Amino acid sequence: MDQLNDLGTFATWMDEYQGYNLKTSKMYLRMIKQFIKWIGEREIEFDGPWIITAGIVRDYRNYLAIISRKKPPTINKSLQVIRIYCRWAKEEGLIEVNPASRVQYIEEPLLAPKSLSENYVDVLRSILKTKKIRTRALIEVGLSAGLRVSEVINLKISDLLLRKRGGEIYVRVGKGMKFRTVPIAPDLVLTLKEYLSGRRDTNEYLFVTQRHQQKMSTRAVQKIVEKLREETGFHFTYHTLRHTYCSDLLNSGMKLTDVALVAGHLKKNGMPNIMTTARYVMSRPDELAKAVRKMARWRNKRTMSDWD
Repeated sequence: MDQLNDLGTFATWMDEYQGYNLKTSKMYLRMIKQFIKWIGEREIEFDGPWIITAGIVRDYRNYLAIISRKKPPTINKSLQVIRIYCRWAKEEGLIEVNPASRVQYIEEPLLAPKSLSENYVDVLRSILKTKKIRTRALIEVGLSAGLRVSEVINLKISDLLLRKRGGEIYVRVGKGMKFRTVPIAPDLVLTLKEYLSGRRDTNEYLFVTQRHQQKMSTRAVQKIVEKLREETGFHFTYHTLRHTYCSDLLNSGMKLTDVALVAGHLKKNGMPNIMTTARYVMSRPDELAKAVRKMARWRNKRTMSDWD
């Protein structure tokens, strides 16, 4: 099989039979091409997936870890993509077994996803007071409803239920095509009402561009976040707002299963996937570092007491 046709068929399979979005498919193709390139650099002619063995995949894992010094998440993602590629090849009858499934992922401790501290949230909201209402509404939907950027740009005005004492946002096309209802507090309701009261266009989408009143793109949201990063002086992405939302829900006492439901951490059967949500109760790297410094101060204090 010609290599280019091989990858083209793989791309079609991801699109038509696995339902991956275009961005994911492109990333997976890029990672497979990097793997194939590495095989060629070892003077092994790659004429099809049948030349892949568990040993080759294991050597590639070690190469990424030791030579390229990639971090575990990057290495494990590469292994995952190779497994997917080999699964496709098996389904196509090109190989009998999936050799990549025999290669273990690199184990790493799970830490809480990066979220903003209370001080950082206060700084961000202070700066938002000087911004246009669209920017305030856009950021608050992330901070106070935990929507992903892909979910935000696809929100329609009809997906909002705004009441005086609170409301709901209906996420109709969530990750993995999962529908969910997100309850929202009165302060976010007021922000959204203020934003909508200033809209003069007839576009059905909630967030539209200022110049052409068209549905906002992911890149447009990213540009807004980039400008806010410059003003706040600390790094965050729109997804960081979602992490902050989930962490705050748990810290305020919401049950793990309930956080999973409103965040859209769901299994295929609709049940809450608490394994994903559980990461938010773990310590962040800065919290671990703070604990170690506290331990060092305790040791020093104890040592001084022994000398006395």
